[in-house]
Amino acid sequence: MSTHFTVVLDCGSTGSRVNVFEWMIGNGSKFYGSLPILLHSYPDNLIKNNACQYHCIQTEPGLHNFVNDVVGVRASLEPLIRYAEQWVPLDRRAATPIFVLATAGMRRLAAEDAGRVLDDVENVVKEHGFLHRKSWIRVLSGKEEAYYGWVALNYKMGVFGSSSRLSTLGLLDLGGSSLQVVAEVGVPTEDDHAIRSKVGPVGHDLAAYSLPAFGLNEAFDRTIVMLSHTGVLRESSGGMFEVRHPCLGSGFVQNYTCHGCFGVDSRASNNLSDHLQENGLNSVFLVGEPNWEQCEIIARAAAINSSSFEWSDQLDRSKCVGLFSYGGTTKLNLTKTLHTVSRYHALSGFFAVYHALNLSRRANLTMLWEMGQKLCSRSWSDDSDQNSINTQSCFRVPYLTSLLENALCLSGVEIIFGPGDVSWTLVKKSLDVAMYNGEAGASQKKYQEEYICMHYVNVNGEALEFLFTCPHLEELSISCSRELSTIKIIGPFPALKRLEISSCHSLKSVEIRDSNLVFLKYCGRRLQQLLLKNVPLLVEMFIWGVSSYCMKAFLLMISSYLPQLEKLTIDRGKG
Repeated sequence: MSTHFTVVLDCGSTGSRVNVFEWMIGNGSKFYGSLPILLHSYPDNLIKNNACQYHCIQTEPGLHNFVNDVVGVRASLEPLIRYAEQWVPLDRRAATPIFVLATAGMRRLAAEDAGRVLDDVENVVKEHGFLHRKSWIRVLSGKEEAYYGWVALNYKMGVFGSSSRLSTLGLLDLGGSSLQVVAEVGVPTEDDHAIRSKVGPVGHDLAAYSLPAFGLNEAFDRTIVMLSHTGVLRESSGGMFEVRHPCLGSGFVQNYTCHGCFGVDSRASNNLSDHLQENGLNSVFLVGEPNWEQCEIIARAAAINSSSFEWSDQLDRSKCVGLFSYGGTTKLNLTKTLHTVSRYHALSGFFAVYHALNLSRRANLTMLWEMGQKLCSRSWSDDSDQNSINTQSCFRVPYLTSLLENALCLSGVEIIFGPGDVSWTLVKKSLDVAMYNGEAGASQKKYQEEYICMHYVNVNGEALEFLFTCPHLEELSISCSRELSTIKIIGPFPALKRLEISSCHSLKSVEIRDSNLVFLKYCGRRLQQLLLKNVPLLVEMFIWGVSSYCMKAFLLMISSYLPQLEKLTIDRGKG
C-alpha cells in the first residue's frame, strides 16, 4: 500500500502548531471515491492525555511577534519541524511537502512586515529535508481559513465519504484573534461571503464569514478598553493606571499591555490625556474585582461588539441581537443564513472552554452558563483555587454563550463541541485529492504541475474550473482555444498567481473573485465583461488588442483596481 505524508505548520495568533498527516490515495471505491484516505495524524490520541486535549504541541507566542527577529522565528519553528521529522521516515522527506500557513495574527501586520517574517520562515524551512516551495509559506485569508476548516470538519465526520448525500455540518471555529463561521446555504449568492465549492463530485454553495477581533484574546482585550473608558481607569499609588475587571478573581494583579486604553476618549479628563501623551504609556495594572453579573454584562457587550456595555445591561440573556462588524460600523444579522444548517460543530476555542468545564459534547448553552458561574464563584471565594482554571475562563464562559445566543442567534440549533482534533490544517491535504479528468479521458492521474500551458486546446469553462483546484498550479496560460466562452475563478484557489489568456476569440466573459492572483494578461478583442472582486494581491496587468472604441468600457471594468496596480500595460495592437 502506497502512502504519502504531509507536514502543515499552523501559525496562529497565540502560537504555532504542527500536524503530520499520513495518507493513502483513494482507489475510487464506493465509500471514498477519489478522496484521499487519512491513515494517521500526529500528534495523535496516544500523545494526548487528561492534561492536554487541544494544541498539545505548540510554541508561543505567535509569529507576528517576530518582525525583524530571525532568532525568534527560528526558536518558534525549529521544535515543530524537529517533531515532524520523528514521524516522516528519512527516505520519504524529500517527497513530503511542508506547508507553513499563518492566520489572523499575521493578517494584522503590514504587508512589508509580514513579508519579512515569511522570508525568515523560508530560511528555516529550507534547512530541513522536506519538499518546500515559497508559495507554500504564506498568510491565509480569513475566508480561506474558514473554508478549509469547513472542508476539514465535513471530511473528518464522513460527510464527503458517504455513499448517500448527507447534509453538511456547519462550522464555528474560534481562535485567539478571529472567529470563523461557515454554513451551506443551498443556493448561489453574490455577496462577499459566498463560496462555490466542489469536493469530490458534489457542489456546495457556502456562506463563509471570518470575523476579526472576535477571538477569545482580542475580545478580552476589548473589555479592558471598554472598562478604561468608563471611569474605572484610575492611578495607583505607584503611578501606574489600574483597570478593575469583574471577570477576574480578587487575587489577580498583572501588568497588562492595553493598546486602546489610552486613546483620546470623550469622557477622559484633560489631565489624564495630557499625562498619557507626555509619557507614551500603554501599560496598566489589571486588577481582579469579581462580580458575576457585571462580568456577564461586559462579556455580552464584547460578543455583540457593542461600543457601550451599559446598553447590554438591559439585554435579555437569550435575545437575538446580531453583531457589529469590527470597527462597529456595520450590523451583521446572520440568523437567516446560519439557520439553513441544523447542526454545528464548535471547534478550537469553543472546544477548549467546554473541555475545561468537563461538559458533555452535547451540553446546551444553559448548562454551559450554569457550570461556568458555579466554577467561577467557587474559584473566586477560595483563594487557594485561583489557579484551578485559566485566569480568563470566567470571562470566556459568558462570552461564548453570548456569542452563540445574542450575536450568532444559534440558541435553537444543535451545537456539538468538538472534536478537538479537527483543524483547517487537515484540508491542506484533503483538498489535494487524487484528481480525475474522466471527460478528457485521462486516467487516475494527480496533477502536480506548477505551470500549465494550453495552446490550441479546446477547453471549456467547466474543465478550467476543475483545473483551478490543482493545489500546486501557480501559472496557467491559455491560447487559441476556439470553444472557450467564459472563465470563472471563484476562490479560494490559493496557489494560482499568474493567468495569461491569448487569442481565445469566443471568450466573452472573465470573472475573478476571492483569488490570490498577482498577474493577469489578456490579449484579444472581443471580451465583453471583466469582473474583478476581492483580488487583493493583483499588482500587474497586461492588456493587448482592445480597440480604442472599447477602451473606455474596459478601463471602467478595472477602475476599482487601478490604485493597487504597480504596473499596467495597455497596447492597442494593430488596427
